[in-house]
Amino acid sequence: MRFLVAHHSPLLLARIRRLIVSADTRAEIREALTLTEAYNLAEHHVPDCVVIEDGLADVAEFELLASLLSLLHITCIIIGKDVLGARQHRSHQAIRITQEQSLTEEIERLAIAAPRTVTSP
Repeated sequence: MRFLVAHHSPLLLARIRRLIVSADTRAEIREALTLTEAYNLAEHHVPDCVVIEDGLADVAEFELLASLLSLLHITCIIIGKDVLGARQHRSHQAIRITQEQSLTEEIERLAIAAPRTVTSP
């Protein structure tokens, strides 16, 4: 699966990367520190899933990214310690909200549900 991780902290980006790889060893991961970077990467690389921190999701400009994700049928997982503020984004069908410690389980569910791509030698 192809992932895009958006988080303002490079240290937490690395931590989330490790969580994703532990759940899906074949994951391709791109990283963004800002919403603008996340939007550009999502638009040009079309990941299967975007994992974004709740702080970035609480910014008004997130609605633009959420609309792009919806149009491209990209799953979005909003993570954070307190996800109550992120619940306003439930109107977008592909958005899931979870706490950081549950991220591995969410990724495993997505990896199991994802169609397998077979490449020719």
